[in-house]
Amino acid sequence: MRILRCIAATVIAAVMLTACGSDKPEIKSMEYETPVATFVNAFNKGDEDSLEKCFTAGAQEEFSDKNGNAVESLKESIESTAGSTALLSYTLDEKTQLGEEYITSLKESYTEKYGTRLNIKQAYSLKVTFKATPGNKEYTREMITVKTDSGWCIYGDVITKIELKDKTDSEA
Repeated sequence: MRILRCIAATVIAAVMLTACGSDKPEIKSMEYETPVATFVNAFNKGDEDSLEKCFTAGAQEEFSDKNGNAVESLKESIESTAGSTALLSYTLDEKTQLGEEYITSLKESYTEKYGTRLNIKQAYSLKVTFKATPGNKEYTREMITVKTDSGWCIYGDVITKIELKDKTDSEA
């Protein structure tokens, strides 16, 4: 009897461990937010490559053609108002899943701008508030994130400027 209990416990433990190794993330509802979180983390770490990869391939290519440095441009815009030691954080204020009609217009706009097609499977409109710490500076902007064949990314140009203002100024 004791041997049967040990075998049963071993089988149960093995089943539980194999379930933990799933390749798919359990929280699917937050995937649309991933590129925004990556953008902020990449900025804070000074990781130019990761920051650019938060955007669509067309936006990345266009930005690279301009020989820009998104991290440096962002640092300059943030340092001018929040200081050189400021770190970015964000909060997601609102989210709206976009319908097929809107996705179709995004696809058409993308093809028109970049000369290549983008297979958009899902899209969200997000209202994001960026905050600089230390201090009381923030900036709210609308962003669109899209799920493509290569995963979630920010739709639109590579962000090189965040216009931080005192929180009390933006509330007035």
